[in-house]
Amino acid sequence: MKTIFKAIIGLIATMSFCSYGADLHGVKKITTKASIDGKLTEAHWQDATELTLPYNINPGINSPADVKTKVYLYENGKSLFIAFKADDPEPENIRAYFRDRDTIFQDDFVGIVIDTFNDNRRAYEFFVNPFGVQGDLVKDDTQGGNEDSNWDAIWHSAGEITETGYVVEMEIPFRALRFPAVEGKMDWGFQLLRIRPRDKRTVLSNSAMDRNLDCDICQYDKLTGLIATNSEQNIQITPTLTYLGNQFRDKQSNDWNSIENKTDAGLDLRWGINDNVFLNATINPDFSQVEADAAQLDINNTYSLFVNEKRPFFLDGRDYFTTQRMNLLHTRNIASPEYGLKLTGKNDKHTYGLLAANDESTTVLIPNRQGSDIAEWNEGSDILVGRYRMDIGKRSNIGAIVTNRESTGYKNTVTSLDGRTNFSKSDTISYQYAYSDTKNNLELQNQFDLDASQTDDAYSIRYNHNTQNYGYSANYMNYGDDFRADLGFESQTGVKKAVVGGYYDWLQGSNKKWSRLGYLVIGTKPMIFMEPCLKKSRRFM
Repeated sequence: MKTIFKAIIGLIATMSFCSYGADLHGVKKITTKASIDGKLTEAHWQDATELTLPYNINPGINSPADVKTKVYLYENGKSLFIAFKADDPEPENIRAYFRDRDTIFQDDFVGIVIDTFNDNRRAYEFFVNPFGVQGDLVKDDTQGGNEDSNWDAIWHSAGEITETGYVVEMEIPFRALRFPAVEGKMDWGFQLLRIRPRDKRTVLSNSAMDRNLDCDICQYDKLTGLIATNSEQNIQITPTLTYLGNQFRDKQSNDWNSIENKTDAGLDLRWGINDNVFLNATINPDFSQVEADAAQLDINNTYSLFVNEKRPFFLDGRDYFTTQRMNLLHTRNIASPEYGLKLTGKNDKHTYGLLAANDESTTVLIPNRQGSDIAEWNEGSDILVGRYRMDIGKRSNIGAIVTNRESTGYKNTVTSLDGRTNFSKSDTISYQYAYSDTKNNLELQNQFDLDASQTDDAYSIRYNHNTQNYGYSANYMNYGDDFRADLGFESQTGVKKAVVGGYYDWLQGSNKKWSRLGYLVIGTKPMIFMEPCLKKSRRFM
């Protein structure tokens, strides 16, 4: 079995092409710390590494940029400092508003995307509009790049509109990032971007992008000579103390009864064992600082609503637990943990995560063919999740995850294998197989008419071919009737679906009514779709 596994890995590695050239840019080290005020007045900016954004990568195809943008970068061993000087011939048309965090993407904005591990798998995104409002995300390079805006870092920015355009300054502390724990200098992949929405949405970049390559991060230029460390501030302790006092009175009386007091203490710990391995722990956590969930309508909705995770303990390093085709870990299912322990890290080609927690109550998503229900009971449950992924070649990978949740008379265990293989610069296949074993307590059996024991499997596979002008794909999924991922969010079972389709792009066609024509076959039902020229399905591209 071990020999067969090695043979499969070797085959995938030989198919992982995608070795692309990149321009190298040395980052100067300047000990002076910039004042982040949007003024760009400090003299040491003139000694920083200077770059420009000469390419219009959308809607242009690496055509010359129609406005000038200068970018200055340097580091001081603790932070990366970046300044943008964005010229504009019509500064009165600059779009900028004072907004909430991560809502600036309809404005003018600039920023940097950083692949700190330089492995073409994952990148941090930092963006700022002309008023200094921030947007930060984590991006992977699966199927064109999925972005997670729930991730928030602590960093600094400022912006100011001038008579000739606008200026933005940024400071990104290295302690906000994860990167290899190595001695000496590092190389990071990076892309500088400027988004300029006018009659059309223009994306400017420091590097040319080949649309025949089914990846973005693998085409980034490289920042060289970085010497970064988190060693000075690798422990973060956050104690919490909450007090609750209640008084009641009868309707017929004006007298209040005695105050019912309750005090609750908790503790959060984040320890950077080194620059790329982190331990998170929480005891009786207080999540009162988390913003309210966005309102959703559940009218005429047969499936449970998906609610994003916003709690810091679960957000830190959560992308280490994601899989290719299925959502097998949705931590909002852990409603009220008494304690939690999480270890996440990446060493060379190996990425891993371990999560253990105890929930004071138990919440389970019960899926079926026609809809889904939520089961809740007050008994606590123990939770254990383990995830491992190995990078193969330039962009391929293979991994496994195991999730387990159990309480008295109840247990759900899911074991899954997933991966992604790049056969060429334009062809990608991603796949996942999962098997679940569930023991239902009497409450679940009676309320939802379930058997005492359920076992089943699910699998999904997708093939993509994307080039500059056209693309096609094939997708097949099969979820068994009794498949359950109680720690994830898979809301429908008993489904078999096949989708085959393709599209053709009329690039640089902003004077036309339509820019994309596509044809899909879902099962046996064909469908033609068209997209307007100004409609963008991705955040930047």
